[in-house]
Amino acid sequence: NRSRVKFTVTDGAIRFGLGAVRGVGTKSAEEIIAVREKGGDFKNLADFCTRVGTQLLNRRVLEALIKCGALDLTGIPRAALMAQVDDALKLAQREESDAARNQISLFSQKIMPPALNSRGPINEWSQNELLSFEKEALGFFITAHPLDKYERELRRISKLTTADLPSAPDGSQVRLAGVIHAVKLKNNKAGKRYATFQLEDREGTVECIAWPETYQKYESTIAGDMPVAAKGKLDVDEERAQIILDELRPLGAALTEAVREVRIRAPRGRIANGELIQIKELLRRHNGQSLIYLHIYFEDGREAIFLLGDAYRVAPTEGFVAELEQMLAPGSVELF
Repeated sequence: NRSRVKFTVTDGAIRFGLGAVRGVGTKSAEEIIAVREKGGDFKNLADFCTRVGTQLLNRRVLEALIKCGALDLTGIPRAALMAQVDDALKLAQREESDAARNQISLFSQKIMPPALNSRGPINEWSQNELLSFEKEALGFFITAHPLDKYERELRRISKLTTADLPSAPDGSQVRLAGVIHAVKLKNNKAGKRYATFQLEDREGTVECIAWPETYQKYESTIAGDMPVAAKGKLDVDEERAQIILDELRPLGAALTEAVREVRIRAPRGRIANGELIQIKELLRRHNGQSLIYLHIYFEDGREAIFLLGDAYRVAPTEGFVAELEQMLAPGSVELF
């Protein structure tokens, strides 16, 4: 309801142009804006489809607009909107057919706006799915970056970003976190398959090459859509930086392995006997290599710190931290 065909600046922020959405194009964007300016803001998905019409709208255009967030104006989760695409296009076709036969419907009399039947509750896409679809439709991330939720932990595995690579020593070993896109599969002269891809972090991108042996080892990780930790040899010249890949791990696993110790902080009143037993059971279920320090705070300001034995070492996965903080309180778990 606010975007123009091209990028615009509103209140110091850049607003994405509808014409730049992959699969939409300039002509469709111009027509959508013309309809909006003539009839006012779009109210919902049905209103949008029936007013714009199926001469401009098809499944590809409508799905692209949903994926990039252009139809968030409806207040309906994107996954639910995607589930209504077929119904919305059929409704628009029916309206056009009625108009062609000069039949007056309730909609054309403006007694009530067009609406779609609810398909029941539909789970919204995960954060990774939302961002992946945004990237597909726009070419980059808008809502957030897949690395945002790892911001505090990233320095455990690397202090480098793609912005640092051009000035890093040629031939040095580097480790970076990022998301993979633009994967290209090729065959060498011996007919063995290898891959090139772009690794993107919040600063930029760098090309990575996985030669046949490395590609075979990490093929499934390269094909996945989860953030990764990449390790390899840096190849730098005057024009570009490139990483010759040695190792590729899912970022969550790499961060978990890099944690040396876990500190659990809680007031004495939250560590009753029953809760302590639950915490011990949780620690045993997530057995790993990281040490556990338990900090207990008393009402008089004193603090007791306990280093738990090797039997309580853990693998501090996201699930472990979430479950423990649900028992105690948000922010009660720190990883080092």
